[in-house]
Amino acid sequence: MQPLFVKVLYSKSTETERLSATQELDKYFNALNEMNEGPYFCGERPTLGDVSLAIHLIIPLMLFPRIKYDPFKGRDKLNAWFEKMKLDPDFKAIQEETLQAFSLFRENSKKNSSKL
Repeated sequence: MQPLFVKVLYSKSTETERLSATQELDKYFNALNEMNEGPYFCGERPTLGDVSLAIHLIIPLMLFPRIKYDPFKGRDKLNAWFEKMKLDPDFKAIQEETLQAFSLFRENSKKNSSKL
């Protein structure tokens, strides 16, 4: 079974579902905030783990405004970490490719849904 926040991000949902999903997301992001000793998750330099985690946040971050959710609100350590990650050249390159791929995916999804 998929987490409720996945349903809320990608399909129509009720207000009750959105509230439950944000509570689910809060648990996840609070845990990440607490785990981060800074400046990166595993020390003074970004690791593959930091890059991997940051990459997995890109697409949801694009969709969070739809449900009016800010994963960094009240989570200063997590926010500081992500801001540093956005400056990392390796992450920047991967982020750009990911955003391009997601844009193409959305474009193709719209084209295919109009054919149905």
